[in-house]
Amino acid sequence: MRAFIALNPDKATHAALARALRALQRDLGRRDVRWVAEDNVHLTVRFLGEVTAAQKAQLCQMLDAQLAACDCAP
Repeated sequence: MRAFIALNPDKATHAALARALRALQRDLGRRDVRWVAEDNVHLTVRFLGEVTAAQKAQLCQMLDAQLAACDCAP
């Protein structure tokens, strides 16, 4: 499976990003661009590529530990 690390914006930021996305779609059109659905708007921090199920489990453990350490878990 393809994996990446991403941040999900809060509701107000998500709404602003959705408005910007709609404006870009309107102004730029298709132009060989595959637009993300509004519900899927996020900030990709790191693309990891293909990972196995075992690697996914290890990544999730590591990320959970880091989120707990920085007190930034939702």
